[in-house]
Parts: sequence; C-alpha cells; structure tokens
Amino acid sequence: QVIPGILVLLIGYLGCNIVLVLIIWWVAVTLITAAYAGAMASIVDIAPNFAGPVLAFAQTIHMTASFLSPIAAGLLTQNG
Repeated sequence: QVIPGILVLLIGYLGCNIVLVLIIWWVAVTLITAAYAGAMASIVDIAPNFAGPVLAFAQTIHMTASFLSPIAAGLLTQNG
C-alpha cells in the first residue's frame, strides 16, 4: 500500500491538471483494490466458519479511519 500512498500524495503536487489527477487517482484505487482482494481471501482462510463476523470486525476497524480522517484534518488545519 506504499505505492498508492505515494500516488495520492503526488496528486497534491499536480495542480489543476484534472486529467492527470484522475488518472493517478484511478491507478492508486486500482492498486488498493488489488491488495484488498488478497485480504478478503485471508479472512476466509483464517475463519471459514466465521468469515462474516470476522470480516465485519475487520471492516469496522477499516472504516473507522474513513470517518476519523476528516475530523483529524479539521483539527490539524487552522480554519478547520
């Protein structure tokens, strides 16, 4: 997940070149999705009889960052 992270950081330096931003974003999301498919297979391997609850727990942790990130960004910037 290092390469998608670098690509997302690169977007901040591209300025107003919308086409290039969208291409970089697409590549980053594609790479993240490819890594996610491997994680899904691991959950089924770890707990085949309890894949649903284990996945729900993992997704809860995963999605926590999704709603905490904007809050943290608002606290770290001057004007929120």
